[in-house]
Amino acid sequence: MLARSSFIRISCVRGCGVPRLAVGCFEKLALRFALAYLAYWTVSYFAWACGSPSSAMVDIPDRFLEKRRQHTIPKFYLTNFTDKRQGRDGLLWRYERGGNDPVRMSPSNAAVIKDFYLATDVDGKEHNLFEEHLFKVEEVTAPVIRAIIEDGTYPDDDGHAALSLFVASMLYRTTAFRKESDDFALSAFEALVFEKAKDKERFHSDLREAKNKGLDPNIDPEQMRQFILKREYSLKPNVNLSLQAYYVLYAELANVVALMRHTIMVAKSGVEFLTSDNPVTVISSHIPTGTWGGDLHRVGTQISLPLSPQYVYFSSWDGPCSFSSCQPAMERNINKRTACRAHHYVFSPFRGSFINRWLNEQEPWIPKVSWPPSRPLPKDQHLG
Repeated sequence: MLARSSFIRISCVRGCGVPRLAVGCFEKLALRFALAYLAYWTVSYFAWACGSPSSAMVDIPDRFLEKRRQHTIPKFYLTNFTDKRQGRDGLLWRYERGGNDPVRMSPSNAAVIKDFYLATDVDGKEHNLFEEHLFKVEEVTAPVIRAIIEDGTYPDDDGHAALSLFVASMLYRTTAFRKESDDFALSAFEALVFEKAKDKERFHSDLREAKNKGLDPNIDPEQMRQFILKREYSLKPNVNLSLQAYYVLYAELANVVALMRHTIMVAKSGVEFLTSDNPVTVISSHIPTGTWGGDLHRVGTQISLPLSPQYVYFSSWDGPCSFSSCQPAMERNINKRTACRAHHYVFSPFRGSFINRWLNEQEPWIPKVSWPPSRPLPKDQHLG
């Protein structure tokens, strides 16, 4: 459903966005061909690295063609972290990295970016089909989380399957993942093309092959090669690339999480849990804080997602499949890792100076939770 071409948009660095090359009539051709060339040589690479959903396009309902405000963190999820105490207004506090005082706001406005998931089909037509996927994940997960928070119901197998999908979605739908995947793509992209341009004979041969593939041939191969070697351009990723990466990584992580042991951690000391715009924390013995996961099959891997100020969903290979009381030191560690992993914002039902301190640490330490936890709680003793 996502376009396979136009992975990268290219623009020149020098001269207010206008390319400055030796030959005036060469300028527009150079940019157009550079885009085509870069896309041509990386289609197969990113099809392998990030997956390539079918390019066959169906008629898209009109509701998916509208541009809109899109939640990078679901509204229903953030609503769980509003201050619902007597006399309060059901808002939350949003702390910003690099900021000072938190802002009190509605969950409807706390994590919104216009057209963040807006993609294009093979014909260049914009659509919001990705939102339909997110909606379906939220639709099956919201009742499971509500049952945990309101009724104290430990999820059954279907509930755990839904939560596994939700955890994976919450890791890869975020602004943090978008930045990491974009940075990775651009770095790999530039390195791949630059290495090819260093080999003059190979580069000229590649351009002849590109010509046979139907790319624009009206350009001097050596001028093109020098243009790439000088690196007088900037690269901007197409959102389709990040969404393709999401689909592959999301499926892989959901499958792993579904096999793990699921513990619902319960705050018992009066400390309330925070959340953020990057709320899933993945810690493994192989890659300590990797968004990309690392070796998640190793014993010692921990995946956490706060569900509300009282509950945290916690996956591991050696924890209890039950509710478990969360000791004060453990609560602090979970809150600190949530704050340190935030991309821009931490969301909290309360104010606390320590939140700003954790959020703005230059080299944050992401704490691991002491494991195994305290004795699992009996079925009817985890509420309150």
